[in-house]
Order: sequence, then C-alpha cells, then structure tokens
Amino acid sequence: MKPTSFDRYRAHFGDKAISYGTLRREYQCNECGGRLVEKWADGQWLVECGRCGVRDFVHDHQAARDRHEVYEVLDGLPQELVEQLN
Repeated sequence: MKPTSFDRYRAHFGDKAISYGTLRREYQCNECGGRLVEKWADGQWLVECGRCGVRDFVHDHQAARDRHEVYEVLDGLPQELVEQLN
C-alpha cells in the first residue's frame, strides 16, 4: 500500500492514517522486505524503506501469509518445475 500523503505524525493512505511508530514496528517494504525509517526530506516528514528507499509498504502479517502461500504452491509443483525456478 502506498501512502497518499504525510504529516508530522502519520502517513495517510486515503482515509486511513497510520502513525510512523506503527509503520516502523509492524510494516515492511513491499519490494525488498526491508524495515521502514522515518525521515525529513523536501520540507516534509515521510517514511520509506531504509534499504531501497521505496514507499510501498505491507504489514508483517500479510508478508508472512504471502510467503506461506508461495511455499504451499511450491510444495504442490513437480520437482522438475521447482528446480527450474531456482
């Protein structure tokens, strides 16, 4: 989920607002899985991935569910296909 705007205390995602503390504790980068950092840039507060700088976040629990689904799909594939994916 990508933020629509930032203020001093929260990131806004449409009608939903999430504090920076919650974002740092419970969310991660949707691209690389890195932790989020709060910073002051271009005259505003914002949160982005500390590793790659992307501003697209996913909740830790959702990322874990997604990884679990990938493992379930891989377990159901023939071994030849799994080897080709590696």
